[in-house]
Amino acid sequence: MDKIFYKVKLSEIYYVKSDSNYVEVFLEQKKHLVRSTLKNFIDLLPEDKFIQVHRSYIVNINEITSIGDGEVNLTGDRTTPLSANYKDSVFNRVVK
Repeated sequence: MDKIFYKVKLSEIYYVKSDSNYVEVFLEQKKHLVRSTLKNFIDLLPEDKFIQVHRSYIVNINEITSIGDGEVNLTGDRTTPLSANYKDSVFNRVVK
């Protein structure tokens, strides 16, 4: 299988979801599957623009519209889970 490399602007990433040894990178109209762990992938992202909200999810801080009980709402009616382990750090970074 041939590999295809896509150039993606960081501002186009809404969120990233872990799926074992792969991550799904969700953009406005599509998603890309990348062979990487979430830990390795988050190390590639600027920490001032992205935050981990769950053991399996990273979100673009600029796309957050609201934070609810156990969820993070993003632009375009997207929602990711918010785990108790990350709740305080998310509030400290987003609700300054």
